[in-house]
Amino acid sequence: MSIKKFIKKYLLEILISAVVISTVTTSYFIYATITTNNRLNVLQQQYDAKIDENASLALLIEQVESLNDKLNKDLTSLNKQLTDLELVRDNLIVEVDSLEDDKTQLNLELTKVNEEIKTLQTRVSALNSQIAASAAALGSLSSQNSQLSGQISTLNSQLSSLNVQLNSFVLENASQIDFAKVNEISQNAIKANVRVIVPVSGATSVGSGIVYKYTSTGNKYFVLTNDHVIKNHVSANGSITVENYSGTVFNAILRVTVPTSDLAILEVSGTNSTNFSVLQLEPSSYVLANDTKVISIGGPRLQYNTITLGKVTNNNSNITVTDDKSYTGVISHTAVINQGSSGGALINFDLKIVGINFAGTFTGEPEVQPYPFQNVNGFAIDLARIYSIIGTDQTYSLP
Repeated sequence: MSIKKFIKKYLLEILISAVVISTVTTSYFIYATITTNNRLNVLQQQYDAKIDENASLALLIEQVESLNDKLNKDLTSLNKQLTDLELVRDNLIVEVDSLEDDKTQLNLELTKVNEEIKTLQTRVSALNSQIAASAAALGSLSSQNSQLSGQISTLNSQLSSLNVQLNSFVLENASQIDFAKVNEISQNAIKANVRVIVPVSGATSVGSGIVYKYTSTGNKYFVLTNDHVIKNHVSANGSITVENYSGTVFNAILRVTVPTSDLAILEVSGTNSTNFSVLQLEPSSYVLANDTKVISIGGPRLQYNTITLGKVTNNNSNITVTDDKSYTGVISHTAVINQGSSGGALINFDLKIVGINFAGTFTGEPEVQPYPFQNVNGFAIDLARIYSIIGTDQTYSLP
């Protein structure tokens, strides 16, 4: 065989093989194409489904984002509300702490108020008791007042009777009255009389005194009175004042006090010669005889410038004033004195001081006696005791 034939034969075989291969390949390709188309359809369906799903998902995402925005806004609002509530909570905690402090303080105040209420209740109870007692006392006083009214009526009748007796006595003895002496007493003796006032626990102790000495140095007057008139000044150191015959008040200084003699001396300064008169003392050698007519000067029962007349009944009497105070060698007389006369002068008709009154007693019922009351006893400190404390121009000071 020729090469040409061989080649032609070979090429023919190759062409046949190629046709076969091509046929097979085409068949496979057609199959593959069909298969691929089927898969493409499936994929297209799946793609369409995914597109729809994606659209739904996008819508869902949009809804979620919208919801998320709303939730974020709600969260922001809630956070702000939470912050505000926490601030309110903190403020409430502070207020609660403050209220606890206030509660503690109020409890203390309540306790104190309760105690005060108990105290006031006790006082109210006591006052009610006092009111009841006062009511009972008032009833008793009303009864006593009725009795006193009857007694006053009786005393007024007795006083009228005494006035009649006094007028009768004056008329009967008018010729014996030395009116010149009465005028002299009024002009001189009365002006030497003073009222001594000492404060005592919100009240006053009142007695009498007599000016017995004047010194031009410092323009000072010296006053004799009783120790028992000024004794509260010694313990309470109250301010002593004296009133002269016209009621003018002067400060006084306590210079000496002798309780055993019931005598005291006051100094009054800052006065002038028209404020006081001075009564001289009888000399220490003077003898006061029994039956000597005497005059008592003072302020009994808060009266001013009172003078009473009498006579010496005993110039050497003994008297017990209290359980622990007795006096010997004092003067007893019948010139009427009473509370407030203490410290006043007892003078003779020469208008000189012979004693200082300090006590008085009645030996009977004076309201039923005819005037003058001969059984009235006044008692005066004697000249010897007076001279024992005044000395001669000595300066006095508190012991």
